Formats: sequence, C-alpha cells, structure tokens
Amino acid sequence: MRHPPLLAVFALMVMGLTMLLLSMHPATAQQVTIYRCTDASGNVTLQNGIRCPKGQKQETKRLQAPAPTEPTYTSPAPVMQAPISAPVYATPAPVVNTNATPSILPPPPLYRCHAHTGNSYLSEDGAPKDRCVELQITDLAGSQNRSGAQACEVQQDRCERITDEQLCEAWSQYDKQAQSLVALDNPDIAGKAHAMYGRTQKVMTTTSCAQNP
Repeated sequence: MRHPPLLAVFALMVMGLTMLLLSMHPATAQQVTIYRCTDASGNVTLQNGIRCPKGQKQETKRLQAPAPTEPTYTSPAPVMQAPISAPVYATPAPVVNTNATPSILPPPPLYRCHAHTGNSYLSEDGAPKDRCVELQITDLAGSQNRSGAQACEVQQDRCERITDEQLCEAWSQYDKQAQSLVALDNPDIAGKAHAMYGRTQKVMTTTSCAQNP
C-alpha cells in the first residue's frame, strides 16, 4: 500500500520527462528514448537517452514528441496620431495711444445782426427779427394827425455770419452778456438767461475758444 504499482509510477515518470523535454527543446524534439533502470534493491530510475548502468535491469520506451508549432505573433495595433492642426494666431488688439491729444472742435457759428436804428446784437441762429417802424400820419391837408391813429412799416434786421478769426472773441462777448442777464436776477427772463449762460460756458470750455480766452 505504501508504493503504487510500478507500471503506474513508470507511466507518470514518462509523462513528466516528456513534458520536460518538450519545454526544454520545443524546436528539436522529434523522438526520445526513455530507459527504465532497476537496481538490485528494486529502486527504479528513469533516464533520457542514457542506458542503464551495468548490473541493472534495463527497459526502454520510445516516445514520439509532437511537431513543434510556429509561434504566432500578433501585429500591434497601429498607433493613431492626432491630426496636426494649423496653429491659430490671435489677432492682436489695436494699440490705443492714450497720449494722443483729442481733437478740439471749433465753436459753433455766431451772427451779428443790425437793426434799422443802428444798434447791433449777437444771435446764435442768424434769423433776422421783424421790427415795426412807426410811420408819421398826417391829415389830408398835410398837418400832423391828432386823431391818435398809428401805423408802422415792417422791416427786418440784417444779420451776417462772424468770420472764424473773430468767432472766439464774439463768443466771449456773448458769454459776458449772458452773465449780465443772470446777474439781473429778473424772474421774467431767469430761465432764458440761465439757458443762454449754460450754452456760452460750454463753448468757452470745450471748444478751441478755451485756448484763447
């Protein structure tokens, strides 16, 4: 019971040697000879291709090894490269010259108007005013009319545009007139006077007239 049958042991040893040979010589193993040697004490040894020593019982067994198979190589998957895209260049922002002197606008037009009496005044729109010039009324005899009747002739003032060379000087004069009207503090013309002064001050501070006070 301690030792398995010798035939079974021999078969297992033969199988083990066969696997070993195949693993060690996969490319050349065709046919192998296994020698089973039994000494005088009954000990069994297996030898591959080597005969048993003298005095030992020898048994042989020839085994046909399977033909070696060619190793199979799997081609590596191709490496996909990302398409090379053209570089994107950002359009540079326009350079703003903060030291540039802003353009200064000239003052708006101004007109000088003349009345039939010889007086003159400044006007922003240059629209001539209508004036009623009183006429002298006489009777049929040519004497002065004493009935109190009145008559007048409508005449227009004559206005002309002030030249560019004199424009800032005229606006300065117009600004002083506006200051005088505001100083009067007349409630009847206060709104008109303040509006006029606001316009003249804007011209004198934001146009080229600011450089030529």
